[in-house]
Amino acid sequence: MDAGFRYLRFVDDNWIYTFCLGKYYRNYWFNARVYLSPTGSGIWNSYALETRYYFGGSDDYLMAR
Repeated sequence: MDAGFRYLRFVDDNWIYTFCLGKYYRNYWFNARVYLSPTGSGIWNSYALETRYYFGGSDDYLMAR
């Protein structure tokens, strides 16, 4: 299992926080990611899911987002 956090700041003082959580299960890798950014009326959010199936090596996989 792996987890991560990243803070991105841009020139015009906009920023994004992103969090992710990933898990390997047999030949599969599952990853969920959340993006959060402030707006004038609240917090903008977006979500992403990703799955990979590994056939052999680390560069030999099929991915779905």
